[in-house]
Amino acid sequence: IQSLVLVPVFVGESFWGFLGFDECLYERTWLPAEIEAMQIAADTLGAAIQREQNEHQVRTAAARAKALVNTAARLSQVTEYHSVLDAICEETVRVLNVPSATISLFREEMQAFEFVAHAGLPEAFIEEATPVTKAEMEQFRSSDGTPAVLIDVQRLSPSPRTQLFARYNFRT
Repeated sequence: IQSLVLVPVFVGESFWGFLGFDECLYERTWLPAEIEAMQIAADTLGAAIQREQNEHQVRTAAARAKALVNTAARLSQVTEYHSVLDAICEETVRVLNVPSATISLFREEMQAFEFVAHAGLPEAFIEEATPVTKAEMEQFRSSDGTPAVLIDVQRLSPSPRTQLFARYNFRT
């Protein structure tokens, strides 16, 4: 490469990359009109990428809205308590495209949480994992008391619970 021009590409306000223009045969000085045309090409590419991202967001929102309508229709047909909980877990897995979902309730008489519904988890895990004590649940809360979002359950402090997660290869 004898001469090179790199023109930045922005998608909205975010830097996305460069368009590179080169001359391999000889050294050259790029004319202002050429550089301006290159910038227009980079701006056009950035706008096209932004448009595709926006369209993707619209498609995703529409698909989720449709899924929620379908979920509401399904749940309105279910009347038995445990069937409703199972349907909620199944629909959560389907709509959010996650591997599993659980609903746990605190049982005063046990002073522990118990899985009352789940989808996408092996029965052996459910049997081993239940009940969950209040103390164990505290590690899933932030210091301000709100539920913690766990990026990787295997980064929790070592405990029998985290060993159980590791045995079933749970990552998030």
